[in-house]
Amino acid sequence: MNRVVAIAVSLLTLALLASCGDGSSSSPSQADIDATVEARVAKALSTYASNPTVTPVPIPSSGRIAFSSNRDGNYEIYVMNTDGSGLTRITNDSSVDDSHPSWSPDDQRIAFESDGEIYVMDANRSAPTRLTDLPGSASLPSWSPDGQRIAFRSNQGGDDWDIYVMNADGSDVTRITHQHKDESHPSWSSDGQRIAFESEGEIYVMNADGSDITLLTDDSGDDIRPSWSPDGQRIAFTSYREWNWDVYVMNADGADIIRLTNDPGNDHLPSWSPDGQRIAFTSNRDGNYEVYIMEIDGTGLTRLTHHPGDDGMTSWTSQ
Repeated sequence: MNRVVAIAVSLLTLALLASCGDGSSSSPSQADIDATVEARVAKALSTYASNPTVTPVPIPSSGRIAFSSNRDGNYEIYVMNTDGSGLTRITNDSSVDDSHPSWSPDDQRIAFESDGEIYVMDANRSAPTRLTDLPGSASLPSWSPDGQRIAFRSNQGGDDWDIYVMNADGSDVTRITHQHKDESHPSWSSDGQRIAFESEGEIYVMNADGSDITLLTDDSGDDIRPSWSPDGQRIAFTSYREWNWDVYVMNADGADIIRLTNDPGNDHLPSWSPDGQRIAFTSNRDGNYEVYIMEIDGTGLTRLTHHPGDDGMTSWTSQ
């Protein structure tokens, strides 16, 4: 408060002194100046007391956002700047749907799913390379932080979906869950030691080799689509716990669950900015599914895409 008073007094005094040299015929006395300053400071302090919190102006995060859209007919992968500008389509195969892009940690490649297999391509739109050739389907790729491995889900073991890990070139495919349930949407911790995933409407975490599976959520509403923060401290996810699909965040141990969105529309698939300051997500709150971003406390909501087609399934890169 003392700092506010000092600033107010200084500015008001300077303003009044400046007015003394404006060429007017008479100058105010020191007593007049003191009285005016006192009155204006009192008014300023009254305003400050009623609204002491100053909301900072959000600083846009740099980088690009990859997402999937059917705006041109079938689902393809697109890339845009974090303000929604610079939209570029990077896949072009009308015979299949390309979706769920995942940026590599070095920002040079994008893994994605297409026609039940995992592919990877350079971000400069080079021809995609197929990584998987499995008996069942493979989908939902997620890069490890060191860029050496890709986690994904597959049903090649039967009817159930399980989490698998392979090298970034598609070799050494290893199944790491064996729960006879549907496991999906793997997301790596920042140190590459653990993987969060969803199973039967709850969020779990396990070691990267599939050991030490731990339940993080336990609610009657479904908790799905986990996304680990870049600092490894928090996990964003989608939940139906309040009878509507919204984005939530919790500590990496499952504590302190906070609801970030609260809209009658469906909010899905959160994705962190590389600096951990914003979250992109998919929502149909304005009719069809579009891409939005918000601050990590749920404020500063901004819609990035504006098209009658459905846009979503985002992945954020720093460059």
